[in-house]
Amino acid sequence: MQPSCGFAREAEGLGQKIAMFHSNTALLIDYWRSKKGAASALARSNIDPADLVWLLPRVFMAERWSGGYRLRLAGQFITDAHPGARAGHDFLALWRADDRPALRRTLDRALANPAPVVIAAQTEAERGHVINLEIAFTPVAMDGEPANRFLGLYQSLGAVRAGRPAGALRLCSRDRAWRPSMAV
Repeated sequence: MQPSCGFAREAEGLGQKIAMFHSNTALLIDYWRSKKGAASALARSNIDPADLVWLLPRVFMAERWSGGYRLRLAGQFITDAHPGARAGHDFLALWRADDRPALRRTLDRALANPAPVVIAAQTEAERGHVINLEIAFTPVAMDGEPANRFLGLYQSLGAVRAGRPAGALRLCSRDRAWRPSMAV
């Protein structure tokens, strides 16, 4: 496991540890659960952007591609933070080189056994300002096919100046998978 970035948020509840996610992260995961129904992953045709209008600036879609992942779309918050992060951009290139293999393995596992994953990350903006992030990945399948993409959310945890470019993402933890037994 990667070292913590210093902002892990867990609470004891009902005799088990439960993850405490940002309310937007919880909303995306609840949306995924409600729209996927009994299927193992959310069908792309069941995603309605109008349902997520308040999250769209922070939403992205990434697909498995040639041994990695590439962006299919990215909201304004993401493109402001990472100029060039547009459709077709290598999603893993947004991350530090030494974090990419672990992130790829985590995402591959989330598609093989479809389940949302929430990752803690950090990036550095101008003048050394550190930005803590929660990045959610919810598996999506094209109708009738296995899951091969993610509907994701890039949620900052704290104040961020809009429109400021950020550096490469640092993977802080990849052990924050959302499991059905966890609650918000």
